[in-house]
Formats: sequence, C-alpha cells, structure tokens
Amino acid sequence: SFSRRSDQEYTIDPSRAEDYQSLLNEIAVGGFIPRSVLYLWAFRNSTLGHGRAGFHNLRLLAQALDNRPYSGPIDCIVVSSAMQAVNGSEAVDPETSLLLGPCKVIPREYPHIMCRSIDLIADEDPSSIIRDLMLEPGMPHASRAIAYRAGFRWEQSFEPGSLPARAVKNVRQHGVYLDRKS
Repeated sequence: SFSRRSDQEYTIDPSRAEDYQSLLNEIAVGGFIPRSVLYLWAFRNSTLGHGRAGFHNLRLLAQALDNRPYSGPIDCIVVSSAMQAVNGSEAVDPETSLLLGPCKVIPREYPHIMCRSIDLIADEDPSSIIRDLMLEPGMPHASRAIAYRAGFRWEQSFEPGSLPARAVKNVRQHGVYLDRKS
C-alpha cells in the first residue's frame, strides 16, 4: 500500500487504484506537477503474468492521472523489454505486448494523456538506456510503438500497398460467387 519513504521516495502497490491517487495527491501538495510519467514496471520484468498485471496497472494509472488534482497535458511513457522484434535476433515475450492496448486506447479515452510504448534491450548498457529515456519526452508525440536498438530509434509505421492481381480460375459467365474479402 501507499507510503512515503522520504521527501522524494514513495512506495505503492501497483494493483491498487487508491495508491496511484494518493501518490498524485501527495506530490501535488508538495507543489510538484509532473508533465511526464515513466512507467517502468514492464522493464526487465520476466515474471509470469506480468503482461496481464501491467495491462491493468497501466489502466489504473491512467484513471488516476485523469482524476489528478491539477490539469494540463501529461506524457505517459511505457517502457518495456522483450516486446518488439526489430532485427529478428531479440527474444520476445508475447505477453508484454498486452501493454500496447492501453497505450493505444488511453489517448482516445483521456485526450490530455499522451501515451507511447518504448521497448529497450534489458541487458544493454544502463547509461545508454538512461540517455534514450531522457531524450524521449522531447520526441514528437507519436502513438506508434518505439524501440531502441544499438543506439537507433525505431518507430513502427504502416504504408499502403497493393496486392497483385489474382488469376481467376474456373469462373463461369453469369455464375454466382461469394466474395469473402469484406
């Protein structure tokens, strides 16, 4: 449960909604108004069920940020490891990808909360990880998945494409056919 360990150190139970609210109220009383939140519970966490728990905990954080005692936009940066396969050599944990759902939905439900997913390599040099995370709040606010690999920032993107024409076989003139494309 929520406790204050020092002037700048708090402990919360990430599965308790009231702990998030208590934390935000406590720091507001101290005059601190966060513009960015680094959600790090999914980073270097390989326990079974962490993806499901992270999904629900992230939802609780968003609800608390919506009810915080001050207004203004806030950037929620969800940091994970083993979520994205960028170069094909990474070990990927599919359960971690559950965090992408809230990252995409939170900005739609709460327009003042910008949310992005950042995937890092867990065993990379800590100074490199810190550098990447410190630069991230200044990056354009994209709702795309982001991954850092070997000093490079990768953003997921989609481009329109066309499919090659299929050769139609066994079609009779004036025949009746069911199209399952739509």
